[in-house]
Amino acid sequence: MSNLSLFEEKIKSAKNILISAHINPDGDALGALISMKCALKNKYNKNADTVFIGKYPDIYGFLPYKNELINAQNFDTNKSYDVAIALDVASKERMVNIEKTFSNAKFKINIDHHKTNIGYGDFNLVDGNASSTGEVLYQLFNDVNIEITKDIAIALYTSILTDTGCFRYKSTTEKSMKYCAELLKYGVEPDKIAQEIYGNKPKAMVM
Repeated sequence: MSNLSLFEEKIKSAKNILISAHINPDGDALGALISMKCALKNKYNKNADTVFIGKYPDIYGFLPYKNELINAQNFDTNKSYDVAIALDVASKERMVNIEKTFSNAKFKINIDHHKTNIGYGDFNLVDGNASSTGEVLYQLFNDVNIEITKDIAIALYTSILTDTGCFRYKSTTEKSMKYCAELLKYGVEPDKIAQEIYGNKPKAMVM
């Protein structure tokens, strides 16, 4: 059985799924959370509990399904899961109080792009050469034939855009630019997303 077959088998058989990211999520973490939540719902009909830890930044209020995310402050950490998915989490400690819930899950999935990630999951998809976790997920979704909807595309584009610093960082590669160009086909409006993230900052932040 290939790794991707194992991923799909565990998702399909799971009765309950947790998705989490690192504390104080940035655009990559939030985009990853939302795109994975949408993907599991659309292809596998799984309504995963999707948790964010810390403050949800106002600049990402435009992201779809924001209101379906669970604030970790209101989350029962004693709940048991068949599958737990960590996204954009270089080390489990960055999930803070959610780490216990993740570690107690029957099957743990770790998807990330940080070179320091040691592979703490039962299934690990870590690409240290990727610009973002959103980039890793875009490739995964294509590999397992998950349909890219407009909502997924917006979330993935946000992930890649922000972790490349609006394509200004060295993490920007031919692949990250190619993926973003492909995401435009699904209705992503790059001018509007850039305005939401970079154009609406308080005056004090740009002085």
